[in-house]
Parts: sequence; C-alpha cells; structure tokens
Amino acid sequence: MKKRALGIFIDDYQLKTALLASNGKEIEVEALETFQLYEQLEERDKNLETEKHNKSQAIEGQVFGIDVENARNLEGDSDTVGSNKSNIDIVIDIINRMIPKGTKVGFNLSNSFTLYKKISDSTETNKKKIKQAIWKDFYENSDSDTKFENVKYLKQENGSLLTVVHDDPLVLAALFDEACTLTRTTPVRLTLIDTVEFVLAHEICKNYEFDSDSHTAVMVFAEGFTKIFFMRGKEIISVLPTIHEGADSETVCDTAFSKILFELDSGNISSLNNIVLVGENIRLDSDVYFKKRLPELNIIRFDAARAAHGMNMEQYAPQMESYGIAIALALKIIDDKQTTPYNQNFLPARIKDKTSIYKVSWHGLLLLAFLFVSAFFITTKSINNNITIKSATAQSAYLDNELKDLKSVAHQVDSLRNEIKELKKSTALIDSMTKETVRWTSTIEAFSRAYQEIGPFSITKIETPLQDHMVVELKMKDRAQVAKLERFVDSSIIPSIYTAEENPDFINVKVDCQVKIVDPEKKDSK
Repeated sequence: MKKRALGIFIDDYQLKTALLASNGKEIEVEALETFQLYEQLEERDKNLETEKHNKSQAIEGQVFGIDVENARNLEGDSDTVGSNKSNIDIVIDIINRMIPKGTKVGFNLSNSFTLYKKISDSTETNKKKIKQAIWKDFYENSDSDTKFENVKYLKQENGSLLTVVHDDPLVLAALFDEACTLTRTTPVRLTLIDTVEFVLAHEICKNYEFDSDSHTAVMVFAEGFTKIFFMRGKEIISVLPTIHEGADSETVCDTAFSKILFELDSGNISSLNNIVLVGENIRLDSDVYFKKRLPELNIIRFDAARAAHGMNMEQYAPQMESYGIAIALALKIIDDKQTTPYNQNFLPARIKDKTSIYKVSWHGLLLLAFLFVSAFFITTKSINNNITIKSATAQSAYLDNELKDLKSVAHQVDSLRNEIKELKKSTALIDSMTKETVRWTSTIEAFSRAYQEIGPFSITKIETPLQDHMVVELKMKDRAQVAKLERFVDSSIIPSIYTAEENPDFINVKVDCQVKIVDPEKKDSK
C-alpha cells in the first residue's frame, strides 16, 4: 500500500504543494501545484518580540489552541473589494485536490516568526533547563513562561549550540481545521511543521556526500524572500537574516552575492567550497550568475533527486526546482527513520493530539498494557486448557472403549457364574442323591429281572418306611407270576395277595423287601 505525503511551502502569497507517494524504497512525485492566496497568512514585517508581547493566550474552544478569529485577522480581511472568497476556500481546494485519504501533511514555519542564534558555551546537560536558558537568551526582558515546544537546538561538534525559537501562530493549521469543520471531512493529518533550513539540510545530507571539513552555502530564492545559511559537512554553522527580496527582484542575486562576500571577508566563514541553489533558479539563471563570479566553487542546483518523476510529471519537469522545498518537506515526512541530525519537528502537542486517532494518556497506556497482559494470560490459559481438555477427551474415549470391552467380559463372567451356580446345584443334588439312590439299586434291578423272566407286571406304589426296608405294590395277571416273583427278589416276603372288585382281571400283590445297604464309596473303590 502506498504511503502519501504532501509538502506545503508557504511562500508569501503562494502555497506551493508537492504530493509524493512511497511504495517501499521507490518514491515518486504524483502532483505539483501552486495555490494563490487572497491574503498573506501573516504580517511579514512583525518581529518576534512584538508578536510575543501582543499575542493573546489561547482560550477554551480555540482551534488547535489558536484563535480562529485572530488567525483570520492575521491573514487579512477576506471581504476584499470585488471578491467574496477568502483563504479558507483555497485551503478547502487543497484538501479536495491534493490530499487523498490517509495522506500526511507538513508545512514550513514563517520566516518572520523564526529566529536562529548560536550559543558558544553550554555546560548544562538537562534538556529542559537548556530550553529555558535559550528562551531567556532570546527574551531577556520578558517574564513569560517558556514555550518548550517552540524551542529546538542542535549540538555542534565543537560543543556549541545552534538554537531556534519561533512564535509562529500557525494560521495554516487553524485554516485546515476550520475547513474540515465546514466541509465535515476527516481532519487533515498534520505530522510535520519545520523550518526551511532544517528541511533543506536534511535533504542535502540525504542527496550529497560533502566532506566533513567542506563549507557549503545554501541559497533559497523564493517568491517573497531569499534565505542563505552555511553548512560545514552536515552541520548548519550559520543562518543569515532573511532577505526580503524575492525572485521578482532584478538585484536579488547581487544582494545574495554581497552577503556571501561579507561573511567571507569578516571571517564568519573561513572558506567556501560549494553553493547549493534552491528555488527559482531557472527564472533567475542563478547558476550562471554565480559560476561567473565564483568559478572555483562547485555550483549545484538542488533537485531532490530521491523523488523520481511520476508517469504524468513530464509537464512539470521544467518547474521541479521551484518546488524543491515542498518536495523536501514531503520527503522528510516519508522518512520514517531519520538518520540526519535534523530530525526536529515543531508540531505542537495540541495539534498532534487533535489529529492523532490513537492518542491516549498515561493511564490509558497503563490500561492498554494491562489489557495486553490480561489477553496474553487468558490466551495462554485458554490454550493450556484446550490442551488439557483434548488430553482428557482422548483419555475418556480410551476409557470408554476399555469399559465397553470390560462390559463384554463382565457379561461373559456373569454367564459363567450362572453356569457354575447351576453346576454347583446339580452337583449338590447328585451328591445328596448318591447315598439315597444307590441303596435301592439292587432291589430295583431284581424287579427288572423278574419283569423280563416271569412276564409283564406293573408297579403301582413304592414306599421306604425304613432305610433298609422297601414295600412294593404290584399288579399281576395270575398267581403263577407271584410265586416266581418271590424267587427273583431276595429277602422278600409277600404278605398279601388280593383281587380288587373294581378290577377283577388283575391280582394286587404287596411285596415286603429287606434291603441290603451298600456304601457307594466302598463299592466304587472295589
């Protein structure tokens, strides 16, 4: 997904905009456009001290901490003769045409409200105390509180400090907020507010490899002003006051040349090796001018080479140099990890809080940390519980299978127990019957032989009144069988023989037998 950044260079009555897109390491220019303001965003001739004492404090309900009415007064009366439009219409046009969804935006501080100063001796190490000392150094006669976010400083190799203080009312930020309120659109994502010097120095460090002891003069030719600052290697060592002559002036190159000669003659700059020309170089032919007067120097026209031209940018190729500062602003926004010394940002916390979706206070961060730890703990616990549940489920399934097998075995065991029980009953019955039944065996066998020898008869009743005594009642056809029966049954006596009236065809015989008791165990042993 492409990351987009819009750099806005505030140049007198113009806003020069450059929309860049980054896709990995490749950066391309998608659009360049200049918007003409109806009124200046600030009164250029105001000095820092005067603005410091006259500016009122921000009150509740102000946009970005700036009074919108005051911002409008600073930009001028919008109800000009012959026009009903104002700068807010220009800002709305910029939002609609140059700021796609998700684009980060940055612009430069006004030169009129920005001052540089070099402090040679600084032994203080506490950043807050350093900023307080810088503020007091700029405002010796003021008792106002230090605006820490308006103070920046860079430590030089020799131990000195290059300090910057601004009191810019940031009118453009207020106009962006008002425009978004009027159009009911998502607030513009302001992520960078920086000085022209820091932005260009950052990009020069990215584009050029100057020796650490070489001296470079950077000249910015804009529509409404000209700026000159000097670098040694990658360090800004001096920033000259703004020249209030722009590219429309025929003598601006002469003025800039005289400033450089003065710095060299006065000894403020020991030598000069390079000149980097930024801005309206084509209109001024500034490179030709300085090559004629300083032929021994390396004259470079700044072109922000890191940003390649997009597919539809051929028409803008001749104008690319004039958008150098706007492109440099967008490039600094795109640089996530800034490795140069100029990773400064003058974006106030109040604006950052309003445009940041994810702004939270310290207790919010604490709650987020607690939420993260809780979520991590719950997730870990849930994973461990899931592992335990899966293990228990597998064990339960295994035990269920084992239980099914055991139920089958238990059923078989119960069946065998029932069979054993029945066998035990049968065995007990047999054991109980053995001694009682074996004793009558010989007598019964005798009656069986008699049945075969003397002819058929029927036994109607058998009684055993005593253990060695049996009484048998029979029915026979004739008396001859009775005599023969007595011979077959040993120790038997026939006490009665009679014929029943109801059945005269049969003879009822009663036989009293003396039974010989035989121990079955002894019989088996034989």
